[in-house]
Amino acid sequence: MFHSSAIAAAREALVYGVPSIAISLNWKKDETKDSDFKDAAQACLPLINAALDDIEKGTFLRGCLLNIGVPSAPSAIKGFKLTKQSGYSPAQSWQAVSASRPSSATHFMGMHQSLGIQLAQLGKDASAALHVELVVNERRSRLSLLQLLVNKRLEK
Repeated sequence: MFHSSAIAAAREALVYGVPSIAISLNWKKDETKDSDFKDAAQACLPLINAALDDIEKGTFLRGCLLNIGVPSAPSAIKGFKLTKQSGYSPAQSWQAVSASRPSSATHFMGMHQSLGIQLAQLGKDASAALHVELVVNERRSRLSLLQLLVNKRLEK
């Protein structure tokens, strides 16, 4: 199953009527630099500011989720291309699993128990928060980009 937590959070916000934006950076091991995250945020700011302006004016389309995919090496971005979201869905297949062997989801959550607790604590108010996955020293950390964007907006 393919899953994007950025899209999941934006879809959840959309369900509650919150205007939604999802931003994902195409992170590549041993290629992506820490500065790429800053460059990605800078590349997305014009789109984010335009969306915030539309939200304030009441012209942001209801039921619309803006999904921004930023390629690796965002400083090389030459522009934006507006496309329709793909409707592709991989064929589902089911495989019998032995009761003595833990499923991958159980195994994953067993290894990352605090993740479930953290997600439960976030609640629906945080589901609108944009986030980036930052990988530092092989350890994944989740940063809330929403607060960064709000602070940047307030600085103007």
